This record gives sequence, structure tokens and C-alpha cells, in this order.
Amino acid sequence: SYISELEKSIFRFTNEMRRKHSLAPLGWDRSLCAVARAHSADMLQRGYFSHVDPEGRTPRDRVQKGFSHPFSLAGENIWSGSGQEPGNLPLLAKIIVENWISSPGHRQNLLNPEYTHVGVGVASQGQELRVTQVLVRSGR
Repeated sequence: SYISELEKSIFRFTNEMRRKHSLAPLGWDRSLCAVARAHSADMLQRGYFSHVDPEGRTPRDRVQKGFSHPFSLAGENIWSGSGQEPGNLPLLAKIIVENWISSPGHRQNLLNPEYTHVGVGVASQGQELRVTQVLVRSGR
């Protein structure tokens, strides 16, 4: 589907960016994708854009609930856009990753050598898109 293709493209560009900075690639994790998708959908449905949901839950809280392995670090990147042309997925994925790279906090997450795994989750409603990228360091 369009959504899963976009998620995979974002994953590829993320690892490409990490390679450019001599960092190890991140492993793709399905349970983190589910955590990311749920947050993207929640932001879209309830009309907020934040790392902290209206109940005060943080990325770490969401990972704790949805990630099936021990982890010692968790971070999150989010993106919001509208009117995107789904025709050119790689270009859209590249734009999203480049947006994160130009935002200091998001850049720090994306290029953090500590992280080992990532999940990407996209939600769309009409022309509106929300993207969440969840990063973790697996292990204790």
C-alpha cells in the first residue's frame, strides 16, 4: 500500500543519512512500527501534534507498552504535512527525513549512534499526513 511504501522509503532514507555520517544502520522493527502508526493516527484523529499526547504519555511510555523487548533508550521524530502528492513517494520520504535533519532535536535522534532499531508509522486522512518515527536502543 501507499502507506507502507512511504514508511519503508523513510526507513531507507534514514539509514542512508546515518551511513553518510558513518553510523550503523538501524534495524526495522514491526512492533515499533505499530507504536509509531498508533501515535500518528492518534495525532490525526484528535487534532494535536506533539511528542506528548493529551493524557501526558511520552514516547518512552508508548514504547514501554508496545515494544516486545527490553530497551534502554527511546526517542521519537514526528512530521505533519498536507496536500502531499502521493505520486512521488521517494521524494516525499526524502523531504520528511531532510526536515528532521534540519531540526536540531530530530537530527539528534536520527543521528544518535546509541539507537539500534526503528519503526515508522504513517497515518493519512484526506490530504493530511502524520508521520512518527520511533527509535530505541534495544537491550538493557
